[in-house]
Amino acid sequence: MRLYPNPALNQFRIAGIPEGSAYSLQVYSLHGLPVGLTQQSIAGANIVVDCSALAAGYYCIVLKTDQATYQSVFQK
Repeated sequence: MRLYPNPALNQFRIAGIPEGSAYSLQVYSLHGLPVGLTQQSIAGANIVVDCSALAAGYYCIVLKTDQATYQSVFQK
Protein backbone atom coordinates (compact mmCIF):
# COMPACT_ATOMS: atom_id res chain seq x y z
CA MET A 1 0.00 0.00 0.00
CA ARG A 2 1.29 3.46 -0.89
CA LEU A 3 -0.29 6.60 0.56
CA TYR A 4 0.38 9.97 -1.10
CA PRO A 5 0.80 12.90 -0.81
CA ASN A 6 2.14 12.72 2.70
CA PRO A 7 1.68 15.20 4.33
CA ALA A 8 -1.85 15.64 2.96
CA LEU A 9 -3.84 18.86 2.71
CA ASN A 10 -7.48 18.02 1.91
CA GLN A 11 -7.22 14.54 0.41
CA PHE A 12 -4.81 11.69 -0.11
CA ARG A 13 -4.66 8.69 -2.40
CA ILE A 14 -3.96 5.07 -1.63
CA ALA A 15 -2.38 2.91 -4.33
CA GLY A 16 -1.38 -0.73 -4.42
CA ILE A 17 -4.72 -2.26 -3.43
CA PRO A 18 -5.83 -5.08 -5.76
CA GLU A 19 -8.20 -3.66 -8.39
CA GLY A 20 -11.87 -4.31 -7.69
CA SER A 21 -11.26 -5.27 -4.05
CA ALA A 22 -13.93 -4.51 -1.47
CA TYR A 23 -12.37 -2.62 1.40
CA SER A 24 -13.09 -0.85 4.65
CA LEU A 25 -10.99 2.07 5.82
CA GLN A 26 -10.71 3.59 9.29
CA VAL A 27 -8.55 6.50 10.46
CA TYR A 28 -7.28 6.67 14.04
CA SER A 29 -5.43 9.25 16.10
CA LEU A 30 -1.97 8.19 17.22
CA HIS A 31 -3.59 7.50 20.61
CA GLY A 32 -5.65 4.73 18.97
CA LEU A 33 -8.98 6.58 18.99
CA PRO A 34 -11.13 6.48 15.83
CA VAL A 35 -11.53 9.97 14.38
CA GLY A 36 -14.77 9.25 12.54
CA LEU A 37 -13.31 9.12 9.05
CA THR A 38 -14.46 5.81 7.57
CA GLN A 39 -15.03 4.61 4.05
CA GLN A 40 -16.24 1.37 2.49
CA SER A 41 -16.38 0.61 -1.18
CA ILE A 42 -15.39 -1.53 -4.09
CA ALA A 43 -12.73 0.43 -5.90
CA GLY A 44 -10.13 0.32 -8.58
CA ALA A 45 -6.44 0.31 -7.85
CA ASN A 46 -6.47 3.89 -6.47
CA ILE A 47 -8.57 5.13 -3.55
CA VAL A 48 -9.12 8.85 -2.85
CA VAL A 49 -9.83 9.84 0.77
CA ASP A 50 -11.14 13.27 1.82
CA CYS A 51 -9.35 14.31 5.02
CA SER A 52 -10.30 18.01 4.95
CA ALA A 53 -12.30 17.68 8.21
CA LEU A 54 -9.28 16.44 10.19
CA ALA A 55 -7.21 18.77 12.35
CA ALA A 56 -3.49 19.10 11.65
CA GLY A 57 -1.52 16.21 13.12
CA TYR A 58 -0.50 12.60 12.61
CA TYR A 59 -2.97 9.79 11.98
CA CYS A 60 -2.91 6.03 11.49
CA ILE A 61 -4.93 4.52 8.66
CA VAL A 62 -6.11 0.91 8.65
CA LEU A 63 -7.40 -0.49 5.37
CA LYS A 64 -8.84 -4.00 5.30
CA THR A 65 -9.55 -6.05 2.18
CA ASP A 66 -10.55 -9.68 1.80
CA GLN A 67 -6.90 -10.56 1.22
CA ALA A 68 -4.99 -8.42 3.74
CA THR A 69 -4.92 -5.62 6.31
CA TYR A 70 -2.73 -2.58 5.59
CA GLN A 71 -1.58 0.11 8.02
CA SER A 72 0.18 3.40 7.45
CA VAL A 73 0.77 6.73 9.19
CA PHE A 74 0.10 10.06 7.51
CA GLN A 75 0.37 13.72 8.43
CA LYS A 76 -2.35 16.30 7.84
